[in-house]
Amino acid sequence: MRERRKSLSLSQEQLADRSGVDRAFLSNLERGQRKPSFGTVASIAKGLKMKYSRLVAKCEQCQADRQRCDANNGAEEKSA
Repeated sequence: MRERRKSLSLSQEQLADRSGVDRAFLSNLERGQRKPSFGTVASIAKGLKMKYSRLVAKCEQCQADRQRCDANNGAEEKSA
């Protein structure tokens, strides 16, 4: 989501205005700290000018990458 927002040269505030979603909530979403409702995802997708399904797929990939990174960091910490 952050990648797409930045590719459109949008600030979080601008995306919040476009999508009707609170800026602080967007920030938490981008950091993986919140889980949006279907309606919120639809609103954000509209604000990012992309299909709902594409945004969901991108977010799922980011989540998988984040989990893999967390798992790798945990393994490195244990071996140190």
